[in-house]
Amino acid sequence: MKIVKQKRLRTMLLKQTVLFIITLTISGLISCKNEASSVTKANSAVEAAWLEDYEKSPFVWGFVDPTGHFVILPKYDELRDFSEGLAACNYGGKWGFLDTSGRDVIAQQYLTCADFSSGRALVQDFNQHYYYIDKTGQKLFPCPGIECSNFCQGFAFYSSKDMWGVLDGRGKTLIEPQFMDIRHGYEGQFIVKLGQYYGLIDTHQQWIINAKFDDIKVANDDKYIVKSGKEAKLVDKTGKMWLKNISHSSVFLDDFCIVQNKKGFHIITSEGEEKYTTTNKLTPLGAQRFAEWEGSKAFIINSEGRRQTKMSYDGFLMFSEGRVGALRGDYWTYVSLDGKEILEPILPLAWDCKEGRIRYVTQNGYGFMDADGRPIIEAQYPEARDFSGSLARMAIFR
Repeated sequence: MKIVKQKRLRTMLLKQTVLFIITLTISGLISCKNEASSVTKANSAVEAAWLEDYEKSPFVWGFVDPTGHFVILPKYDELRDFSEGLAACNYGGKWGFLDTSGRDVIAQQYLTCADFSSGRALVQDFNQHYYYIDKTGQKLFPCPGIECSNFCQGFAFYSSKDMWGVLDGRGKTLIEPQFMDIRHGYEGQFIVKLGQYYGLIDTHQQWIINAKFDDIKVANDDKYIVKSGKEAKLVDKTGKMWLKNISHSSVFLDDFCIVQNKKGFHIITSEGEEKYTTTNKLTPLGAQRFAEWEGSKAFIINSEGRRQTKMSYDGFLMFSEGRVGALRGDYWTYVSLDGKEILEPILPLAWDCKEGRIRYVTQNGYGFMDADGRPIIEAQYPEARDFSGSLARMAIFR
């Protein structure tokens, strides 16, 4: 996750730096000890200015268990989900990290921070320095560029002079900044943009797919979607052709994907077997289910094209834990794998089913229902987020 820079803070920091330089000029020679003291005071002034302008939200956040009981009391201005056992928390304008017991493991001291990934988190201090920390808060190494990403698969990306490169797990440059864009591919591979085209390289900067395509995306099942103009194809992670002469491909979900060519839309398996073909538009819903569109309406079908719903719908989420949000008219309902609605379409918004709980909202606020549509946490909270690791972020008014 890239951390957005604060324009107001940059302006204040610039003013502090100019003031500091003027002070040095007037004072003449200053010892290293005094210089360090001046820097500390300057940084404290920047932090104080930031906190003075900081505006609290009208509510505070905590974590609830599946019954709706607050296991971490709501006191934080902002919270994020737990990642590798720690959750980022903002208290009074400064970010830190807490554990699942609610203990502040890393004190609130950062201007911004990212979640933990591969045992590391990217943080920004009030001197606008970016660096990575471990789970004790110990500094590991700085971000060597003006922007850095989280670690994933043991690597992170950083930018310098509008170009992107790769860091290894020790913070050393693995690949010098030279690409306009870079994304993670399969393990040990990177999707890179050289000039105006995309290609695929490995950790040794060897080309697996030459940079000559408009885009490359991970398709799952060790395959990539490669696009050039109006043409697309599927290749495996060695760069070998797997399927060509198509104009579009979805990613593989639960062993199936949808491809389009001149003959229509096709549901195929990860082994290349064609299961269903139609001239109607198909979109994937996950769980080996698909939406087949007839104009602006769609039915849910299985991988062989058999309809699973009697009703047609205006839109869908993705299947999650055997439930899919389905829009009928102006309101949402949820449909099971066998095509049955678990409640009438009465919801203005819909979210995925997570850990057997579905978040919903009414005019009274947010709450949760179970996978069969029965309310279990009363809709009365001003904000809520989905369950993750048996905990959900919930807000109350101050």
